Amino acid sequence: MSNTTRRKFLKFGSTWVAMTATAGSTLTQASRIFRESGRHSPIDTHPEMSGEVFVDGVPFWYDFSGDRFQNRGSHPPFPALGEWIGYGNPPPAPTESVDVVIVGGGLAGLCTAHLLRNENLLMIEHNRRVGGNAQAEQWGNLPYSLGGAYCIEPDEPLASLYDDLGLTKIVRITPGPPGPDPVEVDGQLIEGFWQGAGRPPEEQARFRQFLALVEEYGKNYPDIPLPATDFDWILELDRLTFRQAIEQRMGGPLPPLLDAAIEHYCWSSFAAGQDEISAAAGWNFLAAEQYGQWVFPGGTAQIAQRLWKRLVNGRRARFNLLGECVALDVRPNRDGVAVTYGLADGAVRAVQARRVVMACPKFVCKWIMPEYLRLDPKRANSMVTLEYRGYIVVNILVERGLGDSFYDAFLLEDGSLPGGPGAPSINDWHRPLDMVLAGFPLGGSTDREVLTLYWPLPYVTGRGFILGQQAFDHVTERLIEHLDEILTPVGVQRSQIRQVRLTRWGHALPISAPGFIADGHARRVREPIDGRVFFVNQDNWALPAVETSLLEAFAWAPEINR
Repeated sequence: MSNTTRRKFLKFGSTWVAMTATAGSTLTQASRIFRESGRHSPIDTHPEMSGEVFVDGVPFWYDFSGDRFQNRGSHPPFPALGEWIGYGNPPPAPTESVDVVIVGGGLAGLCTAHLLRNENLLMIEHNRRVGGNAQAEQWGNLPYSLGGAYCIEPDEPLASLYDDLGLTKIVRITPGPPGPDPVEVDGQLIEGFWQGAGRPPEEQARFRQFLALVEEYGKNYPDIPLPATDFDWILELDRLTFRQAIEQRMGGPLPPLLDAAIEHYCWSSFAAGQDEISAAAGWNFLAAEQYGQWVFPGGTAQIAQRLWKRLVNGRRARFNLLGECVALDVRPNRDGVAVTYGLADGAVRAVQARRVVMACPKFVCKWIMPEYLRLDPKRANSMVTLEYRGYIVVNILVERGLGDSFYDAFLLEDGSLPGGPGAPSINDWHRPLDMVLAGFPLGGSTDREVLTLYWPLPYVTGRGFILGQQAFDHVTERLIEHLDEILTPVGVQRSQIRQVRLTRWGHALPISAPGFIADGHARRVREPIDGRVFFVNQDNWALPAVETSLLEAFAWAPEINR
């Protein structure tokens, strides 16, 4: 790899403790910047294409996009700088006040802001762009996702939300797995894989048995978030691992290739295996997708983009954003809640809020809410039980169209699993598992295509791996090893690659561990505090789904308004 200067990240060190004053109102300045430029938009319509490095002749954009890992102490990727308070620096006195502070500008935060748009709102977002991992870039007229790819067919209230946002006019619906899309095996795209195509008759019978089980759970669906009544059977599922539940119903282990496909599905969806996730979460995902994936241009970034536009353009909205800003401390006082935050210029400020929405992961909450959690050790313990995994998204920009013959293809290769005979250890095992065609929602592209590859890190050390200084070099080198196996089945040659762009997400997926819901952890981590602090995030239920983020906003917005 050629040597090149990496993007210079902002360094947050001792400057965080400098109490510098800036002229004018912080909120007024933030609002003006937010409304007059597209720099905070979830979709970057003009990605920079210069600054390439070449690996084995393939051009790569020279750094990761996605999560930015500044010098934030010893607890990456977010010590949340709550340590700043711990160093003996007292929180400054609030200089401004708002109705609601929303910590986190992902889908959960954006949807909450949309539902509270008649309030005076301040959103604090550590990234330059809102949307969380629901972000996208656009190459010419072709948007492609940097994170979430699709959602499932919505029920209320999401059906009305999507319709109100105009998403139903641009959606393309495709049956999800196990469905008609092909699965790559040994360099070939296999049609009808989930029906057992090409397998011996006895294996085909087991494939069909599994499909019948998926259909059964589709009819008797394990809702998460839990329904108001009749959920005891879901709690029983939650106490089992996904593998235990499948093998109990299937009468024993599955054929190796089917088992590998389910394991790959779990890694791709949860960044965790069948033995790590609960049966309730596994069936919640897999059974829902048989009724169709809702695919938008640019993936779930379209949802974030349209919520963002409503907030920016809404006539009645009183909405302010502090982008590239880190929440440092959230604590009660006699007037409500004081929120301390740090700006990129080193200034530390505080704002007084009547209510605060923690639309950020719980591992951030546990660092920036020490006063609250000291008084509630059971809640703190439930937060600690949550584990998170990361993943990498690879976007291969190709100068040729591929049509729309399929949307999503799992990349099984030979079906081997880490830890199996002859397989590498899981700590050395790095390759993409899933590929979607970005042009599919547009009816296929004629002159260009983007292959979006999902590369989960299904092991505990994965988040630390992508924080490392050598992560970019390691990822590019491992990708090159598998590149031809990915390109050949779809008829793409290396010479047709315009650029490869890498995105990393270090904390995106909370692990749906068995018992998290059944043992009461979900109830404790999502319960509001004193009617002042509310928690709106997918990890309320440890379920890494677009729908969970949005439904939690709908669940708590009326209480916040009240």
